[in-house]
Amino acid sequence: MSKTSNLPSHRVYAVTKNGKQRYWNAIGAVWPHDDGEGFNLKLDYLPLNGADIVIRKPKAEGRRGRDGGRNRLTERAAPQGAALSLSARNS
Repeated sequence: MSKTSNLPSHRVYAVTKNGKQRYWNAIGAVWPHDDGEGFNLKLDYLPLNGADIVIRKPKAEGRRGRDGGRNRLTERAAPQGAALSLSARNS
């Protein structure tokens, strides 16, 4: 992991589809290697429902994505030292 920052560079999501709706559930995080040649991946959950695994750079809360903001990510407070908890919420 990078010595300059202990914050992950990307978030890992399990994306499930139900008709036109998409549900993004945060399941882990990614940190780049110091040499820039790879990544460390930490998964808190492993989806067993056939969800797509998507790795994205984190966005600010409430920012609209390609879906026009219908599936907005919201942050919930996490205890000190705990992984950031994100969940998908319909507007």
